[in-house]
Amino acid sequence: MQLEDRLIELESRSAMQEHELQELNLLAYRQQKQIDQLQSLCETLARHILELKENQADAPSGNEKPPHY
Repeated sequence: MQLEDRLIELESRSAMQEHELQELNLLAYRQQKQIDQLQSLCETLARHILELKENQADAPSGNEKPPHY
């Protein structure tokens, strides 16, 4: 294999690696964006559940007798 052929092969490999690196960076960006959205959703749901528990604790239970008894 001549020097020129080797150089062409190295340039081709370098270009492919560069393309793959860009694809991986894009994938990592999309995954991080999705993780951030899911984290936000989990925090919102946790707050909502906490509010429901607090409201349930404040509400009278169905087993209590009305005040006129």
